Amino acid sequence: MTDGQFVDNPYAVESAVVEPAVSTSEPKSGSWLRTGWVAVVVMNLPIPWMFGSTCCKETAMIGMPIGILVVLIAGFWGCRQVPKTMTMLNSGAVITGLSQFWPMLHIVIGSMAVGISQWLFEDSGNSTNLTKIPSATLATLITGAGLILVSFVFGAVLLAFASIFRRR
Repeated sequence: MTDGQFVDNPYAVESAVVEPAVSTSEPKSGSWLRTGWVAVVVMNLPIPWMFGSTCCKETAMIGMPIGILVVLIAGFWGCRQVPKTMTMLNSGAVITGLSQFWPMLHIVIGSMAVGISQWLFEDSGNSTNLTKIPSATLATLITGAGLILVSFVFGAVLLAFASIFRRR
């Protein structure tokens, strides 16, 4: 105290606006990541679409776009919530898409998906075609999940190789 007045504390912290340590805004690469997701989904559609259209009756064909839309929306959610994982997934999905030139991967996963859907939704005396919308939707979702799993593995392998070569 000096003459009845308080002296400023030289050790006091100046008041300042503190910014949050973690940014709450979307990363700048978010739109590129979502665009990449749409691109790899479209890239992986030709063989499953051709295979699925031969396995579905006209009415059940409505289920395929529903399943594709669900996969797209799930990917958009993933881009927002786990961008690093989606970057790895998108990288691997390029390899999965290119594998359609020898489409065994897509055909095997699609055949398993159709079999599971028939077992769950179709009548036992039915032919090999899917006749109900839920069975075609489920087959599309299972096919998408299988291709996503394979793409994730391809992306993890690419990331591992990239980290190995980056160290050298």
